[in-house]
Amino acid sequence: MCEFGNSVCNIKFHNISVGLGHLQGDLYLLSLDDNYSVMNVCDAMHKRKRDNETSSKLWHCRLGHISRGRMEHLIKDEILQELDFSDSEQCIDYIKGKYAKTIKKGATRSTGVLEIIHTYICGPLSITSVDGYDSFIIFTDDYSRYGHIYPIQKRSDALEIFKIYKA
Repeated sequence: MCEFGNSVCNIKFHNISVGLGHLQGDLYLLSLDDNYSVMNVCDAMHKRKRDNETSSKLWHCRLGHISRGRMEHLIKDEILQELDFSDSEQCIDYIKGKYAKTIKKGATRSTGVLEIIHTYICGPLSITSVDGYDSFIIFTDDYSRYGHIYPIQKRSDALEIFKIYKA
């Protein structure tokens, strides 16, 4: 947790002050003062890890909401240590990920390459590349789902870049 005020940022971990930052310009510069006990942070983190390291729910989230069967496979292959599955419960994110996508009725799909091309232009971006590009255009073939990205300097370059893509 960070507390901001009077051009100072006080960094706390479990209500223990572990760092201090002073505002300079638009950035807070962190103090490397030894008065702040970094060991307290490490001790607290290691204690929490030891307490939860065998939690199946923790590993389910860490591994991108994988299924119990996949976790059991990782345990069998000795990639993960034995887990306590007593805390496992239905995960909403996991269930949402298993939903089948609905197909839009009446949507037209292409039957060959270059029949339908999806185009997206992004930019101008606040940062310019060393070559002077501040935008990009993406072409995705509907049939193959293969995409290409091209840097552009102006949106008006889109037609010329499309001709290069099509060729």
